[in-house]
Amino acid sequence: MTVVCIDCGKPRTDTSGQRCRACYVASAAKARALRDHNANTGYAGPDHLSEDGARKLAERLTAYWDQRGPGTHRFWVETCHTYSGHWIFCVRSNLVRGLPPDETDERAA
Repeated sequence: MTVVCIDCGKPRTDTSGQRCRACYVASAAKARALRDHNANTGYAGPDHLSEDGARKLAERLTAYWDQRGPGTHRFWVETCHTYSGHWIFCVRSNLVRGLPPDETDERAA
């Protein structure tokens, strides 16, 4: 069985991961550079797992679909439990395959 790198597609001899050594080093360097840049600018990234962050995300999604016309799209926030015992908040929707359901669809209500 030939194992290929998920980044460059070249065959690999080791089966320890999904990337070849060169791509692994490059992706790690990119991640370090991004982390350092964010630390220097004070940007912590979006927080979509807290209740407030999830509500803001639901509002953004609602605004996005409202711009595309009235429809039957709905977004709401639910609490989700993780294996670590912490509570996170998830944004749920009634989108079907990434699109709002038809108005005639009984699941839209």
